[in-house]
Amino acid sequence: DSEQPADTNAIWIGMKGHNPRFDNLCQQDGLEVPDAVQGYAIKISPERILLAGYDAEGVFAGIQALLQWADHDEKQAFFRSALIQDQPLIKLRTIVPSADHRNPIYPFKSNERNFYRIMNGLARLRYNGLVSWDPAAVYQTEAKTLQLLKYASERMIQIRPALYLHSVPGECLEVNPDFQPEGAGGISTDDGYWETQNICPSHPSTYQAIEAYLDKAQKFLPNARYVDIGYMGSHSAKWNVCRQCAKSGRTSAELYAEFVNRVAEICRKRGTLPVFTTAFMYGGGYKLPAPGATRGT
Repeated sequence: DSEQPADTNAIWIGMKGHNPRFDNLCQQDGLEVPDAVQGYAIKISPERILLAGYDAEGVFAGIQALLQWADHDEKQAFFRSALIQDQPLIKLRTIVPSADHRNPIYPFKSNERNFYRIMNGLARLRYNGLVSWDPAAVYQTEAKTLQLLKYASERMIQIRPALYLHSVPGECLEVNPDFQPEGAGGISTDDGYWETQNICPSHPSTYQAIEAYLDKAQKFLPNARYVDIGYMGSHSAKWNVCRQCAKSGRTSAELYAEFVNRVAEICRKRGTLPVFTTAFMYGGGYKLPAPGATRGT
């Protein structure tokens, strides 16, 4: 909100509807901001540069675009005249690091600067989400972990917790939860790539384990808007075989729908929305299994 005359050689950056003087300047120069979230408009003229965003994310995206438009010669930096109006077609642009989701996104095995470089690169490419397969992990100290998360947030990148259970109580497993020994459960293979078992959709401990996991994740990510529901089971593992599932009288499809809905409700109670990625449906054409067989192929 500078008191400089509007015709000076200056860069004006603001958000639509937050400053009357800035809005008047945009109107005077005929700069129209797209009426859409994350939208922005830029006008570069010999007099000044105007950059207006629909919201904070739009302002940030506009700054990235302006930096990319900058040029220089042997003596000075400059901007060529331009009029830009832009808004994203896809509002959630998320990186899902699935190559090996055993490893947290924090730089445990690399230089800490790599984390900052990755966040800067994602911001420049307009990504606004990064999935963390281990959102409760601590890098050095809790304060240091929050520092990394703050750096990402300042660049409009939200770290999205993934609901990926490394291990569960044995009673949660669908193989036969009535007879599983305590502490013997787990839904992921040793290498951490693909699940080989399913968790029981009828046992209360299943949902208690999911709730406990999300509560730990929210300790570090209290402002996360979404939860990524990733590899939560296997198409080739047993499904609808335990006593509780069989007693329910539901079909395999009904049990699966109930499981998904209950997980979604757990997320909503914590102020988050579940995001189901295509990984959730991997396994080729889906067909319902016979009772006691696998969930689908």
